[in-house]
Amino acid sequence: MAERSEVDNMQRLMFINFLTFLKDQNIDYSILGNINNLPEKIDSDIDISFSQQIYNNIERLIQVYCSKYNYRLCNCFNHEISSKYFLIVYLNEKTKISTFLAIDACSDYYRNNKLILTWEKLLENNQIISKRNCDFKVCNTTVSFLYYFIKRVEKKKVSKDSFTYLKSLWDLETDAIKKELRNIYGSAGLNQIELLFNKNVYDGINAELLNNLTNFSTNRIKIYDIYKEYLRIYNRIIKPTGLVIAFLGCDGSGKSTIINNIYNRHLSNSIFRDKKYFHLCPEFIQKPKIASENPHSLKTRNSFLSSIKIIFLLFKYVISFWLLVYPKKAKSNIIFFDRYFHDILIDPIRYRHGGSLKLATLVGKIVPKPDLFFIIDAPPDLLLLRKQEVSFIEAERQSKAYRKIASKLSNAFIIDNSANSEIATLQIETILLDYLAGRLKIHGS
Repeated sequence: MAERSEVDNMQRLMFINFLTFLKDQNIDYSILGNINNLPEKIDSDIDISFSQQIYNNIERLIQVYCSKYNYRLCNCFNHEISSKYFLIVYLNEKTKISTFLAIDACSDYYRNNKLILTWEKLLENNQIISKRNCDFKVCNTTVSFLYYFIKRVEKKKVSKDSFTYLKSLWDLETDAIKKELRNIYGSAGLNQIELLFNKNVYDGINAELLNNLTNFSTNRIKIYDIYKEYLRIYNRIIKPTGLVIAFLGCDGSGKSTIINNIYNRHLSNSIFRDKKYFHLCPEFIQKPKIASENPHSLKTRNSFLSSIKIIFLLFKYVISFWLLVYPKKAKSNIIFFDRYFHDILIDPIRYRHGGSLKLATLVGKIVPKPDLFFIIDAPPDLLLLRKQEVSFIEAERQSKAYRKIASKLSNAFIIDNSANSEIATLQIETILLDYLAGRLKIHGS
C-alpha cells in the first residue's frame, strides 16, 4: 500500500514537472482525452498535441526534461504517422521503486493512417483549466469531444466512464459539436450519434453502431500518408524498440525465479507493448518445458551426430531469430530467454553433446545474440542446497565456466543471487533501465 502511494505521488509530480517544463519553454500544447482524474490519478498515457515545429523536436525536448528532473527516457516509438510514445521512468535510488509516466505526443492526430484532426485544430482556442492546484491546457470543448469520441469509435470501445465524459462535453456545446460531426460522419452518422447522446442513461453501445460510424466517416487515407506510414514502419524495423535478454546459470542459481519476477513486474508491462518467453531456442510452436530430474543421465550423441545437431541449431537460431524474435523486437516487445545456445558450451552433457566443442564455440560466435546476457551466480554449496542434480565439483566447474564466458561477452552481467532473489531482481531492473536510457541517447544523438 505504501509503495502504491509513493508511485501515485511520484507520477503526479512527474506530470506536474512536465507541465512546468513546457511553461518554462513557452511551448503551447493541448492535453487530449478524458481529463477527469488529472492530475491526482493518471490512469493511462498522457495524450498531448503540439505544433508541427515542436513535434519535430519532441524527442530532444523530452530528453532535456528528463535530464532536468533526473528521469530516464527508456522507450520511444513512432506508433502512428505523427504520434510518438515516450516512456519515462523515475527510479528511487533508496527504495529501488520505479515510477512510470507515459506520454503520447502528436502533431496532427492520425488514426489507422487517416488524418482525423490537424494540430492547428487541436490547439485552436485551447483553454487553461485548474484542477487540484494544477493548471494545464486542454482543447476547446468542441475539439475535446471530437478527439475523444473519434478515438473511442476507431478503437470500437466506449466505456461508461468514457460516455459520461463525452456526454458532459456534448451538453456544453451541442450545436457546435453536431456541426463538426456532420462534416465527418454525414447526416446519417450524425442522426445515430444524436440518438446516443440524447439519452441521459448509459445502456451500452453496440458494436454495429461503432462499425457503422467508422464506415460513415469521410476521412480517407491519402497517397502521401501511405508513404509516411511506410517510412514509419521502415524506421521501426531498423531501430527496434524492443529488447531481447537471456538468462544463464547453473541449476539452483534461482534463474527461473528471477525471470518470473521480471516477467510479471511493472517494468515489463509498462515499457514494452508485449512480452514473450522462450526456453533455450526460439520456437514457432511453443512446446511445454519439461524438466529433467537428472539431465546428466541422458546418453550423449557421438561426435558426428553432435556436429549435425550443432549445425541444425545454427540454422534454427538464425531463421527463428529473424522471422520470430526480431519482428517482436521491432514491435516493442521484451523477449526473455531461459538459457541460450551458450549453455551448450558450459554443460554439453546436459544437451547430449559428445566430442569436441570447437564447432559449438564457432557457432556460438555466429548465432544472433540477445541485447543483454544475465549470468545468475551463487556459491556451489548453495546451488546444491537448492538443487542436487550434479556433484559439488561439477557445480563449481560450471559456476567458474559461466563467469569465464561472461568475461568474453561485452553485453553480459554477473548477478549474485546468493542472498535474496528480490535484491537480484532489482539489480537487473536497474541495469535494464540504464541500458534502455543509454540506447535512446545513442539513437537520438
